[in-house]
Amino acid sequence: MIGVYLRRGFLVHKAYELRTFYSNVGWGTSNYVAAVLSLAVLGSAILLVLATRPWLRIVSAISLLPMGLAMALLVSRGTLVAVALGLLGLFLAVGGRRRWSVLTLSALGTALLTQLPVFKVILLRFTLASQTFSYYARLVGWKLAFQRFVEHPLLGVGLGQGKFQTDELSNLDPHNYFLSVASETGILGLLAWIALLVILFRTAWVASRDDRNRRTWAVSLGVLLAVAVVHSCYEPTFPGANYFFLFFWIAAILHRAADPA
Repeated sequence: MIGVYLRRGFLVHKAYELRTFYSNVGWGTSNYVAAVLSLAVLGSAILLVLATRPWLRIVSAISLLPMGLAMALLVSRGTLVAVALGLLGLFLAVGGRRRWSVLTLSALGTALLTQLPVFKVILLRFTLASQTFSYYARLVGWKLAFQRFVEHPLLGVGLGQGKFQTDELSNLDPHNYFLSVASETGILGLLAWIALLVILFRTAWVASRDDRNRRTWAVSLGVLLAVAVVHSCYEPTFPGANYFFLFFWIAAILHRAADPA
């Protein structure tokens, strides 16, 4: 995808129709791949800002270029919003000179993005009235998922069984993991998922409680987990194994930081 872009450029005529011109995948797949890239991009940004080993910073900086370009070419609004929230969270979480490193990195990334011809497509995705359909579609999906939960409040329709239902939501993903869990596993499953998230964020707090040097890492990883949870509220991220793996990999690093012994 990146190679084709570099060879052919991006000739924009009806830009909003060219979202998948280079990726050659559907919109749903574009959103998912971009979501996975968002965690990788934010993770590399954390390493670039916080790592003490020069070689690790160099590798992180190099990795940001192809991942950032690929993410831009996928033109996923949800992912761009998630990355922006992540960088804002990192800016607020880290202190001292590192905070200005995050700001500089964000400004540099934004400047590079605006110089890409694909930036025209990104702007149209956010500004064209015809591109607001996905907002409406999500609202409808959330409503139908909540309705399914109301009809099966205790145990839901069964884990992984939502796609086999014949109700109005049918086999569609509600694009909200909380509603997906609630509709498939009921109030018990929803409470279990919320409890797991509480444990993970408490782990981040424990890891940052004593050691000042470890605090910045723990809070930054906590921000990364928070971004993943927020992203799952409007994109079907967690149903994919790749995204789930990265999420719990981050959680495992946090657990190790909280209990180094």
